[in-house]
Formats: sequence, C-alpha cells, structure tokens
Amino acid sequence: MFLFGDNYFGKTDHVPGLFFVRTRFLHIWFFPLVPWESYLFFDEQPADQYWGVRIPFHWKSVLLAWIRGLFVVLAGLLLCSSLLMLFEAEKMKLSDKLKLGTLLLGLTGFFSWAYWLTLRFTTAVPERAFALAEMLQIPKRIVEEYLKGNRTVFWKSLDLETPINQEAIELAPSEHEAIVCALKKTQAEGSFVTNPNRKN
Repeated sequence: MFLFGDNYFGKTDHVPGLFFVRTRFLHIWFFPLVPWESYLFFDEQPADQYWGVRIPFHWKSVLLAWIRGLFVVLAGLLLCSSLLMLFEAEKMKLSDKLKLGTLLLGLTGFFSWAYWLTLRFTTAVPERAFALAEMLQIPKRIVEEYLKGNRTVFWKSLDLETPINQEAIELAPSEHEAIVCALKKTQAEGSFVTNPNRKN
C-alpha cells in the first residue's frame, strides 16, 4: 500500500495559547518531502475548528520537518535492524549479537532523543513572537503576558458570538475589537484545517 498526500509538519515559533507555525508538505508515508506553503495557526482551538493564515515561506519550519522526519526514519530502521539481527543472524555468536544489538539500540535511543530535543526548540523568541502576532492583530501586551506564562486562552473558538475569555488578561475595548476583527479576517481569508496538530 502506497500512502501519500499532504499534511502539516515542522511545528515551530509556538507561543502556547496564542499561535504556532507549520508548513504544508507533500508526504509519502508521512515523511515530509516537498514543502508547499507555511501557515500561522491560532493555538488551542477545538480540534474541528482550527484556522490559520498563510505567511511567507518559513525555512525553519521546513528544516525542522525534514530533520524530525529523518530522525524518525533512522530510529525506526535501526530498531528493526537490531531486532532482525538478534533473531535472524544465526551464524553470529551470542556475544557478538549482544554487542551489535546494544550498539544499534543505543543509536536508536540517540536518534529518538535527538527528535525529542528538536521539539524543545519550538517556542518563539520574543522578537519573532511579536512579528507573528502583528499578522493576527494580537496586541503586543498580550504576547508579553503569554511569554511570561500567563496563558489563559482568550478565545475558545471562531464562534464570534462567544465572548473572549478575559479571566487572566483584561483587554481594552480597542484590543478586543482588534482580535475579533483578526478572527473574522482569518475565518474569511484563512485556511481551514481539521487538526494541524496531528504531526510534529
């Protein structure tokens, strides 16, 4: 069975509760191959109501997607090789099997750790966060609060009839209006994605 299609990979520039960046790829068996376009998505919306806006091509997202995909493939191949070697290499001495198996499993662990490490570098630096926030018309003060860890989600979905959550951050009327306008613009011109969080 040959599985291919398009999906979103390379999560980066994440401000938890606000937004993150992913790039749309043509993939084969969920390995990202050809990047198409990058998107800035609102964060922590319901799984069936994710919306984002297209942004200039984001090479950091592209490189992270390729690197993560490569690490997953290498870890998988090494793990399979170690198992095959242990059970199929009948002519090898048991001590040699154990040595080689330990080496292969160690490399599997290394690439798995390297993949996990790339996930630790998804948070946006302040300058980048402020630049992306401008694209969504999110006030700088809001981004500063979220970067400090004050991360109450101030929208629940793109249902604009639902008031924006102001429990943690009190929005001025102009800020509230700017965010609602940004949501309306995104809903009208953005990209609907069922769940862009499926892939890293």
